Amino acid sequence: MGFFKGTWSYPAVDFKKGEQEVERMVKRLSEANFNLIIPAVKDEAGVFVFKTDKGKRYPMVDEWDPLKVLVEKAHDHGLKVHTWLCVFRDGPQSLFLQKNPQLAAKDKNGNPISGGWVCPAREEVQQHELSLYIEVMEKYDIDGVHLDYIRYAGTNMCFCDYCVNTFMKEHKADPRKLTSRDDAWEAWVEWRVNNITSFVEKLREEAKSRGREVSAAVFSAYPLCIETVGQDWVSWGKRHLVDYLFPMTYTQLVRFVDLAARIHTHLVGNSCPVAEGIAPWLPLTTKKLVMEIEAALRAGAKGVILYHYGSVTDEMLEAIKELDKKY
Repeated sequence: MGFFKGTWSYPAVDFKKGEQEVERMVKRLSEANFNLIIPAVKDEAGVFVFKTDKGKRYPMVDEWDPLKVLVEKAHDHGLKVHTWLCVFRDGPQSLFLQKNPQLAAKDKNGNPISGGWVCPAREEVQQHELSLYIEVMEKYDIDGVHLDYIRYAGTNMCFCDYCVNTFMKEHKADPRKLTSRDDAWEAWVEWRVNNITSFVEKLREEAKSRGREVSAAVFSAYPLCIETVGQDWVSWGKRHLVDYLFPMTYTQLVRFVDLAARIHTHLVGNSCPVAEGIAPWLPLTTKKLVMEIEAALRAGAKGVILYHYGSVTDEMLEAIKELDKKY
């Protein structure tokens, strides 16, 4: 079967024409020797593609339940399914955020972060997001769960009253006034990292107890992402909190893919497989896509995850299948 291959998918778009699109997807991917499909079941908008009462659902969920059909078809063709939920970006259409505006992530001026972000430090937020993963694991025969937006939006998050007051109480410093030149900056960075990692720990425990795998889409720029978005994903691999890591190395630069994959695989070692996230969506030509895949594999990555299915052409799939003869 060659190297490991997967794709992120937006069912709300990919299956818009109906149930027959599921069969078409699975057949196309199976013929190209893919291993994994990662459907967005809580997308960036905060809308769901599985049966839940905890938020808005796309109409197709009640019409024919695309996740159920996808899991059945994928398993028939030997593919795994990891359900993808956007964690701390709860989305502009988030029902949870509408009901609990006090849990919104805030910038230094006290304004909500654009895009519908929630505060990772709040236990109510973590329990809500965790409950969604538990619900999808209990209702569907999925192989694993997938973490995305498992981070802060950037350095300007989160400065809600809870974060400011809690950090000040613990470290005697106002995070709103800190810069990277201050001694307390390290404590602030680590405080944010711990908030993110604590959710990964909780999910690992819930997934493991149900015999499910955990994968994660992570920022390619490591270790910078520790400081910028509170994401120390190498430690997740080292601590076996995840089964797969998919750094999002979305670029037109083949050399970047090569260097990034070398860094990622060196740091994670044998702790868990690393598959580079590559984006034909940019768009990449088929030639460039092949060059980037080869760069990642030669650098030590176990495979690639494509962002996203809707941008993957038949020509690309044929070229990827040919690579199996080499790797």
